[in-house]
Amino acid sequence: MDVEPLPASSGDRVSYPSRIRQWMEVCNSSHGDICVPKPISQQPQNDGPQWLIDTHDQCIVPGISANHYLALSYTWPETRNSSTPAPRSLLLDAASIVDLQIPGCFSSSAIVELLPGVIKHAMSVTAALGERYLWVDRLCIVQNDAGTLDQVTRMDKIYAGAYLTIIAAAPDAMYQSDQLAEWPRFDILFKHSNPSGLSEDQVIRAMDYRYQNLRASRWATRGWTFQEQILCKRAVVFTEKGIFWDCQCCMWDGADLKPGQDHETISVSTDMGKRFMTRWWPDFSFYVDLICPYNGREFSYPQDALLGFSGVLSALSRSFPGKFISGVPSIFLDHVLLWQPFETAERRVDRGNSSSTSGGVSSLPSWAWCGWQCFVDPMSLRSGLAYMNEDQMRNRARSWQTQNLIDWRASNNLIQSELMSDPPFFGEHVKLSGSPDTLPEEWQSHHELGTEAPSYSHATDRKLLFRHPIPLSLDASRQPELCTTSYLTFETTSAMFLPATILRPLKSQEMVSWGDVKVSVFEDRMFALGPRDNKVPPVIVLKQPNGMFAGLLRHMNNDRINPNLPVELVAISTGSANTLDLEFSLEWNVFADLELYYTYGNVCKIIPFASPPITGQQKRALLFDTSMAFGEEAAKDDSNSALVPELSAIENEINDQVKLEMERHEERLVKLNATQEYRTRYEQKIWFNVRRKVLRERKQGKSVGDGAPGGAVCQFYNVLWIQRKDGVAYRVACGWVPKYVWEAHSKGPVKVVLG
Repeated sequence: MDVEPLPASSGDRVSYPSRIRQWMEVCNSSHGDICVPKPISQQPQNDGPQWLIDTHDQCIVPGISANHYLALSYTWPETRNSSTPAPRSLLLDAASIVDLQIPGCFSSSAIVELLPGVIKHAMSVTAALGERYLWVDRLCIVQNDAGTLDQVTRMDKIYAGAYLTIIAAAPDAMYQSDQLAEWPRFDILFKHSNPSGLSEDQVIRAMDYRYQNLRASRWATRGWTFQEQILCKRAVVFTEKGIFWDCQCCMWDGADLKPGQDHETISVSTDMGKRFMTRWWPDFSFYVDLICPYNGREFSYPQDALLGFSGVLSALSRSFPGKFISGVPSIFLDHVLLWQPFETAERRVDRGNSSSTSGGVSSLPSWAWCGWQCFVDPMSLRSGLAYMNEDQMRNRARSWQTQNLIDWRASNNLIQSELMSDPPFFGEHVKLSGSPDTLPEEWQSHHELGTEAPSYSHATDRKLLFRHPIPLSLDASRQPELCTTSYLTFETTSAMFLPATILRPLKSQEMVSWGDVKVSVFEDRMFALGPRDNKVPPVIVLKQPNGMFAGLLRHMNNDRINPNLPVELVAISTGSANTLDLEFSLEWNVFADLELYYTYGNVCKIIPFASPPITGQQKRALLFDTSMAFGEEAAKDDSNSALVPELSAIENEINDQVKLEMERHEERLVKLNATQEYRTRYEQKIWFNVRRKVLRERKQGKSVGDGAPGGAVCQFYNVLWIQRKDGVAYRVACGWVPKYVWEAHSKGPVKVVLG
């Protein structure tokens, strides 16, 4: 969305502490019950911070000294010149903890030199707001201490318990000025004599414009800041263009959006803080909204990617039964293992204190999203939404289903593993929905007029409907179970297939965005408009030994693939979707049409794909439509398959039309003095265009399927392409193989240790 701001009014830099105080007072009086946390004295003993900065006495003090505190969310100053040594930094550790408790220590020149401007600015803002205590991670968590990890994993308590969070998202240089009273003011976007006269659309656009300023900052690209914004109840946000207030109920910017305007009921964002407070069931949609934009963020030390999300996981664990295993909720394990990169991914390799990596070693597992840096495609997780019987979730899940196939075992070593059986998977609860006598305690079934299947509700909220009972965690005192499991051990079937071709993206248009943490990923502009040009994942087409179609994989990156080497696949679950939904999936769109089409509002984006040169034998796998790919005949050998005559007819029809097209363009090719290589590429381009046309025409002549909405059900095995090293298998790509094809070629059981 492009909004053209009006010219700045006189005095574009204004005194801001008094304005922030006004915002804080209005928030306290109007919605303090929602936005203001309990005082430290009323919080559980271990929830508060261990240490705080006392801005009055200029030293650190024990956290219990304060009634409430402010928290800082910031990024460490950037060193652009790699030849310039990083600035010396001050942190709280065993060597400094005594000195930093001495009153006045933060006023000494020796200490001031070690404090970056952003921290000094936050200390000044805290005092100017009439507050005394400030929490800053590196000065309030004892580094390299036995309790460090515990403090880091409890970031949800730290930021949710802060009276106000200061989000410092402006460039480093803006914090160096001693003139605390000055800061740029946002330009007015919509001129009104009566500010309350803004329309709902104008209010939403103004809010979005402020979030765009935040998203454009370096702060919004960094990993640690994600949960700091998500977890805090309210924040004052410093950006390059201005300051705005962002709480659970309102946004104010001093320009278009001000206290007293009648827009507090406008829901421009899916506020994460409220969802943390109100979710009593394991809300998989909420989990998806969190991990998809987070995982594209950057870390100085890539191995911190899971730790940087631990506060969020701790907050989620209150409503998710079972454990979080390397960021994956155990009850949704089958669904989350199907995660796909929204953009090409880079393996997160451990980095030491120097700039060098640890020889390509990653302490994060390859099967978990946190083991790779990439935004996660929310559509790859939609089968996990199928348990909700609510319109929005039904529209997102569509007909996609995932069924458990594996008895999973988790471990941190290669010797012992623990069977993951508690809590039961969703499948166990589905079985309990057969009759009222078998329903879990406090669950009820509801039969609505005009619907075949009943809905189910829990006593906690009878208005919230599910498709079946689900495991719950209703014990408020339950402690989070966050596991950094390295290995998943299981028995399954495996198969080897050759790549028929790999379909790689061509250039479209450049879009740069880091996602919005305030809206659902299913509505986020960045996800709606597709991946950036140089970040589009390729799609691998698999073939059977006889050349017939065998499935599709989405590759993690642009690494080259040897088409002569078979890939080892292992089944991790079974799945299904109706024909219409499967044909709208990313992989099938690339396979069938060699393009992806994205729209958001009045903006559209088309990403074309192309194949490297392919032979006649490779082309056979590209002649399939969904009815052929998922039929039983696709798994038979040439002597028994009724598809062979149909494939021959399709191939002949395509070749005849390609020949005519080449003859029609011959004169042009001669004038261009086209080389044989150019002719070959040109002919292949025509071949793919004709193929698409022929397959579409043949599909129109076929029946839709079994008469069900969306056509026949396509059944498949969800598979991982793995590569083995020293007895451990590592994820390379994820995709699916049609049911009949897999069962005809797979062998097993085989034991897999997935690392």
